Amino acid sequence: MPRALVDMKVFWWLILKPSNTDLCFDALIFDCDGTLVQTGDMHFTALSSALSRQGITLARAWYAARGGLSRMQLLDELETQHNRKLDREKLISESVGHTVKLAAGSKPNEPVAEIARVLHSRVPMAVASNAEGEIVNAVLAVHGLGKYFDTVVTISDVTHPKPHPEIFTATVTRLKAAHTRTLVLEDSQQGLEAANAAGVSVLDVRDSSALGAFRSSLGL
Repeated sequence: MPRALVDMKVFWWLILKPSNTDLCFDALIFDCDGTLVQTGDMHFTALSSALSRQGITLARAWYAARGGLSRMQLLDELETQHNRKLDREKLISESVGHTVKLAAGSKPNEPVAEIARVLHSRVPMAVASNAEGEIVNAVLAVHGLGKYFDTVVTISDVTHPKPHPEIFTATVTRLKAAHTRTLVLEDSQQGLEAANAAGVSVLDVRDSSALGAFRSSLGL
C-alpha cells in the first residue's frame, strides 16, 4: 500500500525544518483532477452521455470506485463487464469533446492551487495527468493555472497510464530534475502507486494533516 509520503524523513523535515525559505525538493509535480482542480461530475457526465448512445448505462458508484483510471482503462473494464466491444473511437471523441465543454464548471482545489501560485518561479513545476491533453489544458486555462507550470504531461503524451510510472518518469525528465528530489501531489491510488514506482516522493492531498503540514512548511 503506497504511503502518503514515500520517504517519511521528507515529511518530518518539512514540518521541523528551521526555515521556510529552504525547500527539500527541486521539482514539484501536480496531478490535475481531484488534486489541483475539483472537476466534480464533468468526467462522469460526459462519459455517461457517450456510453448511453451505445446502450450502456454507467453507474455512478461503479465509476466512483474507479477514480483515477484513464478513459481507456475504464473502457477495458466496461467491455469485460458487458462482454461486448464498444466503438471506442466514437466514445473517446464524444466524451472528450463534451468534457472540454464542461470544464468551466470545475473549480480550483484552493489549498493545492495556492501552493502552485506561491512556488511559481521558485522551483520547476509540472502537471501530470491520466486525462487527455485537451481536457487538462482546457481546465488549466479556465482557471488561469497553466501559466504556473513549466510543462504538462498527459495520457496523450505517453503509452501507459498510471499506475504505470511512465507519466511521472517522463515529467521528471522534462523538468530536468532528479527523481530523489522531486515531490508529487496526488489524490488517487493509481497516482500513489505510479509515484512509488517512479521513485519520487508523493504527498496524498486527501490526507489533510499531511497537506496542512506541507502548506505550513511553505508559510501558508
